This record gives sequence, C-alpha cells and structure tokens, in this order.
Amino acid sequence: MKELAQVCLTKDIEKDETGQLMLFNTSVLEYNGTNRWNYINPVLKHSNAFQDALKLAQRTSSTP
Repeated sequence: MKELAQVCLTKDIEKDETGQLMLFNTSVLEYNGTNRWNYINPVLKHSNAFQDALKLAQRTSSTP
C-alpha cells in the first residue's frame, strides 16, 4: 500500500517491476493529456488500508 500512497502524492509511478505491475492490474491508472500522469484507481482510494498508508506517507514526507 505504501507504493500506492506514493503514487497518490506524486502522481507518478516508479519505472520498475512494481510500477508496471500496478499499471497492469489497474490499481494505478495512467492519464494522457498535455503531460502524462498516474493516479490510483478510485475504488482503492476509499479503502481503509489505503487511507492508513496515505496518512503515514504524508507524515513521513512532511518530516524534515
């Protein structure tokens, strides 16, 4: 879940096996427009596990 939380915060995926798997299984969606960006599947956004991971990621990203 921490990888999904990072995608939510950065709107980008890592260019590795995990990132490709998240795209393949549609837990992360890719949007194309002027700039390509990624975001988690809206169904996952409302899960308790994701919300907990997102809160943790936000706390650790704001820590100096």
